[in-house]
Amino acid sequence: MHVWHSLGNVQTGGICLFVFTSAPHRKAATEACNELVERIKAVLPIWGKEMFEDHTHQWKTNQ
Repeated sequence: MHVWHSLGNVQTGGICLFVFTSAPHRKAATEACNELVERIKAVLPIWGKEMFEDHTHQWKTNQ
């Protein structure tokens, strides 16, 4: 398993969260990846500031 979360500015289309899981069978790896992402979203206060071309912004938060 590997988890990477970006810091600082992330361009549109850039990677902000990368989760890699490996297992002997694809289904187990996929389920582990999904579970990990859902736990990250539920437990960690991950939020970001969306910057727009007109220099306005909006804060995002996980619900």
